[in-house]
Amino acid sequence: MDRYLACTTILIRQCQVVQSNSTVRPSVPRIVHPVPIDSIITGTEGEVLTLACISEGGFPEWTVDWYKTRVEQSSLKLLTCTTHAVISQLLYNVTTTCTMIPTREDDGAILLCQSSHPGTPAMIEKSGNATLRLLCKLPTVNCKR
Repeated sequence: MDRYLACTTILIRQCQVVQSNSTVRPSVPRIVHPVPIDSIITGTEGEVLTLACISEGGFPEWTVDWYKTRVEQSSLKLLTCTTHAVISQLLYNVTTTCTMIPTREDDGAILLCQSSHPGTPAMIEKSGNATLRLLCKLPTVNCKR
């Protein structure tokens, strides 16, 4: 069993022996931007929508991904995102942020944030689903007189 010494410096040096093969499940990931209201995320067709999800307290660092699907589909589409991890008290807090420009077809899509352990596919934590509701832009009509 491999062991290593993990240390943090505050005012005094605190050290703790951590087994490298141990796994700590993070909290259930939660959508933090925009905060869903009654499981609804609102956006505007054709305008940038930024989504952020956080998974806190896992070890080692878990993977956090955003997915988009529709009720009538069984497959999930992985969204392209950026990830930022911070270590706090020897555990990882992972935030994943995605930027998308929704189209009219995205209205009613289901958004899901999921954290998973890279070495154990069965270890998955999912956020609650959020449904995307779009404010649609009306087409511009130019009339000649």
